[in-house]
Amino acid sequence: MSFRKDIAAAGVGLALAFFGTHMWMFQSYLSSSPTRAVPDQGVVRALNNHGHYFYVSDTEATGLSLLWLAFLVSGLVVGSLVVRLSKSDRAPTVRSSTIIAGSLLISIGAIYLLGRPIAAFAVSHGASLNFGM
Repeated sequence: MSFRKDIAAAGVGLALAFFGTHMWMFQSYLSSSPTRAVPDQGVVRALNNHGHYFYVSDTEATGLSLLWLAFLVSGLVVGSLVVRLSKSDRAPTVRSSTIIAGSLLISIGAIYLLGRPIAAFAVSHGASLNFGM
């Protein structure tokens, strides 16, 4: 087995965690956030879902943006690793599937525990991101 394949499998789990968490949080905000800005509560960042606008806080918008950026970066890294693998090494194995599942679970746990504090830290230091998806 190749070390590169193991790293790529771990990256796939990481990318899936970033993407899945982003989609889950976006849908959660879509269903529970106000459709108008509420400045006194800090809910001023507009997000768009096919023409339906809803508003979230700076921390929530930054968290979503960081998840999206992390997904894109992890996807590019995994893609660059997989391109260099031989065709036979690209075939799925029990080992690679186990690595993906383990990485996915660990990544979701890390996002759950560290995601909001990281987004809050970024906002408190002036790095408020909003891609307005």
